[in-house]
Amino acid sequence: MKLFTAPKDAKRTWPEHHMYLVAISEACGGGADYLVLNNVVQYASADLRTVLMAKVDGTRQDYLQQAVELAHFAQSWELEPANIEIWGEKSWLLSAKKKEGDIPLPCVQQGRISARKLSGTRPRPR
Repeated sequence: MKLFTAPKDAKRTWPEHHMYLVAISEACGGGADYLVLNNVVQYASADLRTVLMAKVDGTRQDYLQQAVELAHFAQSWELEPANIEIWGEKSWLLSAKKKEGDIPLPCVQQGRISARKLSGTRPRPR
């Protein structure tokens, strides 16, 4: 059971860490599903821990499924550091000053904001 309190190894991805925790749970005779979920949340980095704690649904009883979902969320969170930088205050102000045709492609592709809203222009009458 002490293996549950070990933080995630930096070399492992979140899905690999989840599989590791499930293997420990099964080796202990099962019934430790809540500990898998608890480890995914409690031993994440400080900024990610806050987000994961907010996403935990205390009414759900399917702890392993919820742990899988949170592990995948954590993995996607760690893989997208560029998105945090893109939406920083300084870059937002720079992007807002650009013309409609100069909008960064990732913004349009991911559907985060419309080109018209970003540039501050109104649609042209047809």
